[in-house]
Amino acid sequence: MSVVIPAYNREAFLADALASVRAQTRAPAEVVVVDDGSTDGTARVAQESGAVVLRQPNRGVSAARNAGIRAATQPWIAFLDSDDVWAPDKLERQFAALAAFPTAAIAFCDFVLEEDGTPMGSGLAARGIAGFAADASRGEALLCEHRALVAAFLRENFMTPSTLVVRRELLLHAGLFDPALRFCEDFEVTLRLLRDARCAFVGAPLVRYRFHRGSACVDGAALRGGMADALALVAAAPERYVADAAAYAERELPALERRAGVAFARRGRFGDARRYLRRSFRRRPALATALAYGGAALLEPAGAPLYLALRGAWRAGRRATAFATRGARTERPERA
Repeated sequence: MSVVIPAYNREAFLADALASVRAQTRAPAEVVVVDDGSTDGTARVAQESGAVVLRQPNRGVSAARNAGIRAATQPWIAFLDSDDVWAPDKLERQFAALAAFPTAAIAFCDFVLEEDGTPMGSGLAARGIAGFAADASRGEALLCEHRALVAAFLRENFMTPSTLVVRRELLLHAGLFDPALRFCEDFEVTLRLLRDARCAFVGAPLVRYRFHRGSACVDGAALRGGMADALALVAAAPERYVADAAAYAERELPALERRAGVAFARRGRFGDARRYLRRSFRRRPALATALAYGGAALLEPAGAPLYLALRGAWRAGRRATAFATRGARTERPERA
């Protein structure tokens, strides 16, 4: 098995990720760290660990993962994001699941959400994910009921890269990660992988998904936009993706693009807001979408800094008014 770790300015986190790989009870054959144009000590940390280090100009996480996949020499790829950490038996248990269900070309597991060092519980439980296990099971290794898995995955992107072990041949056949997607690139490629592969699942949380200020998922507007972009690709070429994905995209895209547009407008990114709102309106004309687009167009000339300053002042005024109102309500009259 080859482990592929994309890394960009992750000197502060990468050592822990690599230590969790070295601690595996079933050691991988190789570890490939792709330094995606870092300006800190990321490459040095990787080299000191004994990993194969590939260096490239900054091209984004998709291009970094793709470089690692192409360089890998083993038939199975395990992905690990540079700020996540594996449990020591992660690879051993996933290999056991794949051995138990030889028709599976993908294995994934549950994960623990961790915010600034504090565990927040099971990632699947937090998303309400259940019901995709087929009747065949061996301990905690389950063969997923494919259509139920796809339905759950479309609702919630829970197969994060650090939980995945994938047959390298399947990745190459599917076309690898799309470098044009800055967010939700893992969601899009997984929908392609699921077209041709079944999945084994290990129910134990074998990954610590570390959420921090530098995490990509901090930017909610960009995440909504990334999901809309991924589903737009599905709608444009449904034959490339697992069955049911196209119907889901057609149904959900107008609302998702509208929410992305509104989220960008609230951040003062009016150009992005108009782009997603325009796409939403073209798919499904709606008065609310048109009004949101008009608002973004009117506010854009003012510029984001002025808009955000005015919005902050308005919020501060509302808080002050609410505080004063509460104070007046709780103030007791003086006794006569």
